[in-house]
Amino acid sequence: MARKTSTAVLLVSTIIFGVICGAFLVQQTIRPIRSSELTPSSPSRHGLSPASAKRGRPMVASRQAVHATNKKYTMHNVMKKLFSRAPASYKFRTEYYEESIKSAMPSLNETASASSENKTSDTMDLDLDLDDNVAMWSAEPYKDEDGDIELEDILFYDLPLFCLFLGILLYVEVTACLWRRGRDFLVNTSMWKESGSQARGQAAKESQLMIFRPYATWFAVIGLWLVIKSAIDVFGKCYWNWYCWMDLDCNLRILTPAVAECTLDVMIPACVFTSILVCGVLACVWCFTRPWSSLVLFGTFITGIYAISTTSLFVYALWVFTAIGFNYFYFYILPYVAESPSWCEDLGSLALSNPPDCEMRDGDRQQNWEACAEPVEDPTREEMSVLSWTETAGWYVADFFQKNMRDWRILWNGLVMRCFVLLFCSQNIRVFGKENVQHIGSHDKVLLAANHRTFYDFFVITVSGIWANSGASFFSFYPVRSSFFYTNPGGILLNMIASAMAMIPPVLNTPSDKQKEATKPSTDAKRWNDFVIRRIVSELRTPGTVCGIHPEGTRNTSPDPYDILPTKPGIGRVSLEAEETHVIPVFIKGIESDLLEAFRKNWWSKETTDICIGPHVDVSDLQKRLKEGGNADELSVEAGERITDAIKKLAAAHKEMEEKEARESDKVCKSLGE
Repeated sequence: MARKTSTAVLLVSTIIFGVICGAFLVQQTIRPIRSSELTPSSPSRHGLSPASAKRGRPMVASRQAVHATNKKYTMHNVMKKLFSRAPASYKFRTEYYEESIKSAMPSLNETASASSENKTSDTMDLDLDLDDNVAMWSAEPYKDEDGDIELEDILFYDLPLFCLFLGILLYVEVTACLWRRGRDFLVNTSMWKESGSQARGQAAKESQLMIFRPYATWFAVIGLWLVIKSAIDVFGKCYWNWYCWMDLDCNLRILTPAVAECTLDVMIPACVFTSILVCGVLACVWCFTRPWSSLVLFGTFITGIYAISTTSLFVYALWVFTAIGFNYFYFYILPYVAESPSWCEDLGSLALSNPPDCEMRDGDRQQNWEACAEPVEDPTREEMSVLSWTETAGWYVADFFQKNMRDWRILWNGLVMRCFVLLFCSQNIRVFGKENVQHIGSHDKVLLAANHRTFYDFFVITVSGIWANSGASFFSFYPVRSSFFYTNPGGILLNMIASAMAMIPPVLNTPSDKQKEATKPSTDAKRWNDFVIRRIVSELRTPGTVCGIHPEGTRNTSPDPYDILPTKPGIGRVSLEAEETHVIPVFIKGIESDLLEAFRKNWWSKETTDICIGPHVDVSDLQKRLKEGGNADELSVEAGERITDAIKKLAAAHKEMEEKEARESDKVCKSLGE
């Protein structure tokens, strides 16, 4: 975890340093040229021959607002500008060379007519140019429009948006602070053990909701930055035009200098001011719960106020890098030292895990990050040679998402995919056994084992059964047969849209499977599928991971919903090698393979979809025997059968419950009939 964070911080710091250096270099080397400097008296004087004029070679005129670059962002100038008219918006247009000469040099025609008898080469070139359409770029403000008062824009547009984003930041952080105080009180007293599973379930749910905390906080911070950037741009230095950006000449002479000025004079000061504001808000919110962390943030706030008062770009850059370095050392390096000092505190982490046969782990620092210190398993060249070209392409895309797009997967599956599942399967869902998963926290490792009826079984189970009734993480993945989702480009696209490539890794069909047309030779399929098992186990080392596997290995098309196919050995091997993992059996009934039928049933039918969640399947004794040198294949088969037996028990219990409900319903009908 610390290594991934250090890589991200190093990347962000490098980008910031590159942007500052690039903008400063552009500002010092590419000087915006005034319009008057590019108003020519003849084409040849500016290197424009008659031949090039006929080809329509464009000339460039720069912005007329160059004088604004000399205005300093002092308090006096900014306050004075607030009560004046805002700079009019810029327009980019292509003017004819003839029109620019006539507008810039009204006396040119008189001079040319006076010397018509003795024309020079320049006037000949001029006559040639007046007949040609040579383009000129310009970025002049509209003369027929007046801007609004800057203060009015700030009061009626920037201020409401500022309050909105600041309110989001305060709501998220104050909620986290209150929940953190409540958990600290329970952990530090005996009430934690007395309240039992109810308090653990509440803490687990809080940890799940706080998964979105960093994303909501960053959303509010970026919103504050955009509002502040807009508010302090009183001299109108930031603007953009796609038409000019696509033209190299206009881009280099007009847009590039403008972007450099905007970056140095507006965007970087806005970034500094936003960082100072956020540090001040966080210091105030967490001062009573995390005093040492608040002191660090308050120090960053004070030094930032001094930096912004100097209005020096060098001081801005120095403060940015110093603040990033010190806060990174305090919050991301010092806590993970072997003997961390007592004054080293996190910023109210609500991470939680309740591993089987282990004590509860409260906070991000308590999680077992050492288990995932090594990178996840990657296939060898020999294993990759088994795949077809579509399977290879799909694998590289899915592997990239799995390794580098964890945050995107969490947001997509926690919001978009969740809404999709609720649209098709939410109204008539019945969940049994909620108490078996309510203690699972945001950083628990979970292995779901369920019967297989449709291609989206686990989406419904995860959304309506696990996420809704526990604090399990929103980062989930589900191994899938490669016969469609990796052999067909449409399947790869569906996998990306529906689940952000959560259906990974692909499992190859073998001659023993039903789908003979998409099988691989037995040795090749086994070679790749062995890697699949290793990859799943390596993924389950990371805290906060949910994996769903069907022990049957293929979809069961039997008309009997309680029929369970024989177990494949893969899930048994995963359960043995994935330590500190909750193995949760699930039985689902009533789910439709046809999405349209599922949509109709969800909104216009009283038929139910039932999800039965069983207690954790204990395989610790088999894991112990494996460590002592037991036969891995035999133990894997035994573990798989134990998991399948748990699913069969759930199916039998559900069948008995439905028969009981049917008998009671018959009694009610008979009594009403009598």
